Amino acid sequence: MDIKNLLIILIGISILTLSSVVLALAAPTLISPSDGVTVSVTPTLSWQAVGGAIGYVPWVEGEWSVFTTETSITVPSGELTGGTTYSWRVRSCSDSPCRTIHPWSAARTFTTRGEAPLVVPTNPTPRNGATNVSLTPTLYWSSVSGAKAYVANIYGEWSGITRSTSITVPAGELSEGITYSWRVRACSDVECREPPYNWSITWTFTTKKAEVEEEEQVPCAERGESCSRNSDCCRPQLYNYQRQMLCSSNNLCYDPSLDLSVNQICYHDSECKSGNCTNNKCAAVIEDTSSDNGAGANYNNSNKGGSDYSGGIFKLENPLEHDTFEEILGAISLFLFQIGMALAPLMLVVAGFMYVTSAGSPTRVQTAQRIALYTVIGLAIILLASGLIAVLKSIIGYQG
Repeated sequence: MDIKNLLIILIGISILTLSSVVLALAAPTLISPSDGVTVSVTPTLSWQAVGGAIGYVPWVEGEWSVFTTETSITVPSGELTGGTTYSWRVRSCSDSPCRTIHPWSAARTFTTRGEAPLVVPTNPTPRNGATNVSLTPTLYWSSVSGAKAYVANIYGEWSGITRSTSITVPAGELSEGITYSWRVRACSDVECREPPYNWSITWTFTTKKAEVEEEEQVPCAERGESCSRNSDCCRPQLYNYQRQMLCSSNNLCYDPSLDLSVNQICYHDSECKSGNCTNNKCAAVIEDTSSDNGAGANYNNSNKGGSDYSGGIFKLENPLEHDTFEEILGAISLFLFQIGMALAPLMLVVAGFMYVTSAGSPTRVQTAQRIALYTVIGLAIILLASGLIAVLKSIIGYQG
């Protein structure tokens, strides 16, 4: 290598060295906090701007470091511990994220303040174990000295932050008739971002159940009580049509199945053996035996078709067991019901037997299916007979 080339190389190295020295950024000058002071666990660090710097890296010894374009920054909550001394410094950056090494500032120290933890809230409302609490209750607790906010928490359901000593649970968060557990803690900052302090003890309350409005039951009228139609009168026993009480033309309930003797209290002629209810007492049939001019002589005429004329009283005997149209319908329905309940199982057995012994014959299978279908339909009609009778009576306006 000749002397000329060697000189060129040396000049290039010198230029590069001088360039690197010229491009190196100055170390920032620290402003705050001052060296050796006591600060909170979230101190704000600041320094002077450096010409040519596009950013800075503040560094707290062994704990925290970050890139920023500002000349100040606050250490986040949770990074530092109270009652501890830390060293800190800053360096400038000519690129992002500060890969080119530039000199650090002189180091300073600060000591974080050992703050006493806040006490836990007490005296809850609703009181512990309270019942019948609203679905949007307002929760109250005692004030804590030094607290700037509070966090109320209902386990598994809801949490809320407030600066006062009460908070209302919004609608839709709670359900009816449920027992909930809740608690509160105090915070030293309004957003409760500081390291969490202890929770209060757990309290419980139970929300109220929904009120179910019971339908007013209108009692039926007993025998001798006022009525306007047959349905107003009590029905002592379902399907026993002999015990269905009716409403008389005098608007009193009566029992046509009774067979009362003379002088017993009655409300309709059909309740008396004599068929004569007078002044609410069963009266005897009075036979006029006077023989004046033969006008009152007993007279029996066998050609009256079962009627008799005795002592001036003409009496037509009822050949049926029942006295009213409703009783007759009820008796027919009961008879059909008993016959149907007896025949239905037998017909189903017959259908099943034909189906099993059909030997694959389509005709016998269809016959068995028809028997079973018609049996079920007939049984359903019989079971609904009493209801159908009531519907028919309602349609035609029959009042008994």
